[in-house]
Amino acid sequence: MRKIYLTGFCLMLILQAGSTDFRDILLVRLNDEHPRLILNQERIDEINNLARTDTLLSELIQMVRNYADSALEDPVVKYEFDGPDNPRLKAQRRAAMFRVLNCGLTYLLTGDTIYAHRAKLDLLAPPDFPDWASWHFLNVGEISAFMGIGYDWLYNYLTEEERVKIRRGILNHGLSQGILAYDGNHKDDWWVDQMHNINQVCSGGMSLAALAIAESSPDTAALILQGALSSVPNGMKGYLPDGAWREGPTYWAYGTTYNGLLMAALRTSLDTVFQMDQGDGYEALGKSGSYHIHTVGPTNLYFNFGDSKTTLYYSPVLFWLAEEFDEPGYAWFERNIIRNDLPRMRKGGLMNDDTLDRFLAMLVAWYSSHGEDLTNDDFPLDATFSGVDVALGSFHSEWSRDGIYFGFKGGKPRASHSQMDIGSFVMDAKGERWAMDLGYGNNKLPGFSDYSSTRWTYFHNNNYSHNTLVFFGQMQNMDAYIPIGEFISDTNWAYASIDMSETYNNLCEKSVRKYWFPERKRIEITDEITLKVPYIDVRWAMLTTAEIILNGNEALLRQNGKEFKVTALEPENASFKIVSTKTSNPAEEQNEGTALLTLAVYKEDLLPFRFRVDLSPYDTLLSEPSSVEKVSASLNKPRLLENYPNPFRESSIFMFDLPNGQFVRLDIYDLKGQHVSHVLSEYRPAGRNVVHFGEVGLEPGVYVLRLSHPYGNESMRIIKQ
Repeated sequence: MRKIYLTGFCLMLILQAGSTDFRDILLVRLNDEHPRLILNQERIDEINNLARTDTLLSELIQMVRNYADSALEDPVVKYEFDGPDNPRLKAQRRAAMFRVLNCGLTYLLTGDTIYAHRAKLDLLAPPDFPDWASWHFLNVGEISAFMGIGYDWLYNYLTEEERVKIRRGILNHGLSQGILAYDGNHKDDWWVDQMHNINQVCSGGMSLAALAIAESSPDTAALILQGALSSVPNGMKGYLPDGAWREGPTYWAYGTTYNGLLMAALRTSLDTVFQMDQGDGYEALGKSGSYHIHTVGPTNLYFNFGDSKTTLYYSPVLFWLAEEFDEPGYAWFERNIIRNDLPRMRKGGLMNDDTLDRFLAMLVAWYSSHGEDLTNDDFPLDATFSGVDVALGSFHSEWSRDGIYFGFKGGKPRASHSQMDIGSFVMDAKGERWAMDLGYGNNKLPGFSDYSSTRWTYFHNNNYSHNTLVFFGQMQNMDAYIPIGEFISDTNWAYASIDMSETYNNLCEKSVRKYWFPERKRIEITDEITLKVPYIDVRWAMLTTAEIILNGNEALLRQNGKEFKVTALEPENASFKIVSTKTSNPAEEQNEGTALLTLAVYKEDLLPFRFRVDLSPYDTLLSEPSSVEKVSASLNKPRLLENYPNPFRESSIFMFDLPNGQFVRLDIYDLKGQHVSHVLSEYRPAGRNVVHFGEVGLEPGVYVLRLSHPYGNESMRIIKQ
């Protein structure tokens, strides 16, 4: 095989010179052997050798073969038109990909041509379609993907006549449409410069096809790859700065898979990704595996914010990320998910729901055994991510099935596949999900994707259905971006806050939501509210599938023989109510089996105001009706708590509890009684108050921290190193 390697600098100069030189790169660097997309003979041998000792990989290979066997009796892909959104063609193209990948991989691993013959049938049909429904460009991207991979993986089995026919279909129905889109001349080319999963899918799919046929159509392949290499980095900016993806975990898996397919195919075909690995988006892409991991609860359910699905299934791209970015933890995590998912996979019937099951074969192609020595303790318990239009965080008590998981969200409603869920949360404990999100709604409803107006009228998409606040029956500000504010992760506790004031900016002077995880045994949510009007009409809500038993300011939740208690610690005399999630629009989902646990308050002359709600999986005994008074009475004066860390170098965290809202002052004195630093003097609400202190001018030594309040003062020693 003849191949000339160019330096990255030479590649850059040639790329800058124009498309003709890009064509020359393809002719010079192209691996002239097949298969060359993602898999090559070296990798095929490696997979077969590893499977002799790796039982999980061996079972996955058998799983792929089982589905390849079942494909032998399946009908061939058909052109089925069912309106502008063509759901029938969507099902057809994805089922065809499932068959082509499974049969193609099994053929490569075993040499059995019965599987190559079956995959070939799904490759010979699309060239005879009248078109690939390019008015919805995802059709082009996904059909091009399986046509390109199939052509490459089956190349040595296909006759020259069959190759010509498949290439003709790719050129006429796929790549010709891509050239129009990259030139700005296609009616559905909006995705080309967007930070959106469709950017990755369309460019990734067409690039696979272009690389597959590059030796016979170098000019067309060069134009497609030039367009893709200009387009996909726009999509990759959506991972900035720390890997978060605004479209939620489901669309993260979808888009990132195609991003991985593109880059993997470039490496195996041309031995370069043309500096796609040099930008900030690439580094953030590498961090996105951690984002995906922290959107998963111990129940194997996603924190399914936005238009996300609920249940976690395998995500082969984590294997690719593990190898591409040397992150063995991603591979370790994915192998655990696969083991949990094996019963579903063995049962048969994959592809019965709209998941990424069609990439089953990529679990084998990208399989990584790295990270075998890792344990749950190698993963942080808490994390926060703030990126383009998205902000979220998560707490874990431990990485186990029965542990507590708490996910919470900021971000921006008017973003791709987003909802009005600022401040919302989900919570797992005892192997159950107690606080949930409805997730994906019916995207066939009129105006579902109209982010300026109609989308927000649907219950799934507005804040009425989410675990957050509703003021005066109004929706959240669709254009407010709310980052995660304070975020503290300690060995025995965690804390975070978000300032939602802008979310309700026409109503609130202040709306700050705080999440407190003391001893990692329960969650306390506090909302501190100051309105612009002298009265308050607000509803606090938590969505659940559990049975709810009300007892004044307490609610006992039950499901699958387990219990979970929610207690309204403030306001005084609060009383929970149950609100139906059934909608008045019969076209919407009616959300059977769910209910909203709510606190509703209408009062005048009540500024400022606060909710304080305790979510406890373990303290599940209902109290007497006077429990709120007893809780309030247990703290009859302010209390100064131990700072952390102590001793400290650059900064420390000061904490104090207040029985009610009051004016307090926090100061630091030296041991001679001289005042050296003023921390704060302001009104502070009742409950736990957390203050970050970073006085760089404080000399090392022992000091006295004093909390002054109307009842006197509290003092304790602190040490600056």
